[in-house]
Amino acid sequence: MPRPLRIAMVQMTSSDDVEDNLATASAMIRQAAADGAQLIATPEMTSCLVRQRDRALATARPEAEDRALRLFGRWPGIAASPL
Repeated sequence: MPRPLRIAMVQMTSSDDVEDNLATASAMIRQAAADGAQLIATPEMTSCLVRQRDRALATARPEAEDRALRLFGRWPGIAASPL
């Protein structure tokens, strides 16, 4: 019999403080994984919520340098991604 897939949806309020956002997301992903989630979805603006275009472009990083993407790949056996 197939094993059920446990999915968690992280609800958080992002700000323009990337480090704080990533710490919050990391803690919530760890908790969801500890509770048995195998697929964890976070908000699309998990790492940084910046409304001004120039500030958003200034904080943008290439995919290889993106700390949020590295965060989502940190837990083996868990798929975590912003939606």
